[in-house]
Amino acid sequence: MITSAGVYRAKGFADWGISETKNGFPQFVCRLTAEEYYDPQVEQWVAGDGEDITAYFVLVDGQGRGTLNFKQILAITGYAGAALSGLGEADLSGTRVQFRVEPHVYEGKETLQVAWLDAYDAPPVRGVKKLTGDALKNLDAKFNQVLKQMQGPAKPATAPATQPGPATEPKKRGRPAKGPAPKVEDVPTEAAPPKAPPKAPPKATIPKGVSTKDAAWGECAEMKGKDVTDDQLADAWLEAIEAIAPGVEDEAITGEQWYEIKEVTMKTTAMF
Repeated sequence: MITSAGVYRAKGFADWGISETKNGFPQFVCRLTAEEYYDPQVEQWVAGDGEDITAYFVLVDGQGRGTLNFKQILAITGYAGAALSGLGEADLSGTRVQFRVEPHVYEGKETLQVAWLDAYDAPPVRGVKKLTGDALKNLDAKFNQVLKQMQGPAKPATAPATQPGPATEPKKRGRPAKGPAPKVEDVPTEAAPPKAPPKAPPKATIPKGVSTKDAAWGECAEMKGKDVTDDQLADAWLEAIEAIAPGVEDEAITGEQWYEIKEVTMKTTAMF
């Protein structure tokens, strides 16, 4: 049994198949052997001890859509069949795979679980996703006007200094005109400010750092950027769930985890 978090590689699946969660959703179950692990101190792959771990990946969410893990499994295995049973019966003994093991806390108990499957030769260290080359140039050409708008109008050139002219005598302040003082009724008075409306009773709020599934999703949907489609928001939401609570049923996800899922989702989809 693998006892340390990290990134590992296997030259094939030791065991695999399709099973069902307690809520009736299909899941891919596999056993992986750590033949290699990535040592960040020497920045290279080193031989593993042959420890193994069993992984569980839910394939379909509560809305009947394929999960991000399902897409990744299809990409890694190359399976293109039309039935889930075929994925379980396919020969994956020679399918090389990289897998990431991370700690997971549930009901106060911490365990290790496989959080993500990846291509065998994928970079073992997570980096920033960024565009390069022509893709970056095309994006720059498309939105370069936005940068100009953010910088504001160009500053005018500084006018050259002028020589001071002859000093002039400052003008004397004029005195107020003489005459009778204005009557009180002629002096306009300001209307009394309107009374503030009575304060509404405070709404029940969820403590900071804690949320519910519905509240988290509602906030993500409300703050969605104009250039973010509903599908992109849904994909970001599912990806956040898999990152924070991989393989955990919605009913078992804690309030703290729903809050983290909301925060992760909004980092890439919110309007600000």
